[in-house]
Amino acid sequence: MQYHYPMMIVNTVIMIIIAVTGIIRFHRMDHGLKIFYLINCISLLGETTAYLCAIYFRTNLLAYAILNMVEIFMFCMYFNNTVDYFKKFRIGFFVAIPSVLFGLYNLINYGNKGNINVYFMMYMSFIIIAMSMASLSEGIIKFSTSRRYMPQHVWIPVVLTIFWTSLFLNWGLYNYFSTTIKNKWIIDFTIFLINILANIAFMVVFLIFPKTVRTR
Repeated sequence: MQYHYPMMIVNTVIMIIIAVTGIIRFHRMDHGLKIFYLINCISLLGETTAYLCAIYFRTNLLAYAILNMVEIFMFCMYFNNTVDYFKKFRIGFFVAIPSVLFGLYNLINYGNKGNINVYFMMYMSFIIIAMSMASLSEGIIKFSTSRRYMPQHVWIPVVLTIFWTSLFLNWGLYNYFSTTIKNKWIIDFTIFLINILANIAFMVVFLIFPKTVRTR
């Protein structure tokens, strides 16, 4: 597809900007924001690995399967550090462990069939959306009542909610577009576009909100 490489380059450049910005401001971040920064770095490394696998091995499904398991674990750790209720009862850990096991189950049973297992992707989307909504509800209250609460932890779940809701809908329609109307490129293009817009939003978060105030 003609759109594939230009969009991939744009997305990679944005992720590199986030990585560089994060290195400069890492010491000014709280623990939760450091975890979120690491998620962005892991995504950059994972996308690069997936691209190289596609070139040399003609498939990158294994790379993405491993990346998804690492990402859902890290997202659980992020919310476990930014949502008081999650931190108190270690909900992030209780969600992360079975999620990784579910990812391994899908990798073992579906990873050798050359197909994307959309059910795990929809599960991952649902988990992150649910945790983002919980974080957002708590963050709005904290941000409106305390000047010491970091605005990053309001904007990040907003972007994550929009991003993963869009992906949830796209993965839900994946089989329909790929088998029924033979227009899988629509899903692929939409996913690329959503990734670029989300990474632009995350880049703005790291660039506009440099001041970090400890939440704990």
